[in-house]
Amino acid sequence: MELGLPAELARRIVLHYQKLTPVDTDAALVIRGWSWMDEAQLSYWDALIVAAAERAESGVLLSEDFADGRRYGNLIVVNPFLHDPA
Repeated sequence: MELGLPAELARRIVLHYQKLTPVDTDAALVIRGWSWMDEAQLSYWDALIVAAAERAESGVLLSEDFADGRRYGNLIVVNPFLHDPA
């Protein structure tokens, strides 16, 4: 199947996406999410996002929905629409 991309570009894209490591949703993640719900007054889904980013050791959470500059433990929220990509 032809995707219209040069093979080398397609390979680089695949290698780039291999760096992404989604975290498992398990009981421990839900329980950590509950902690963030209580500690930061987050909704359930937002708390799970923070818990997942924390588990992935992200350091930065890109979001236009969370408060820019807000810290959740070692995690800082950055609104990508308010900052230069550099």
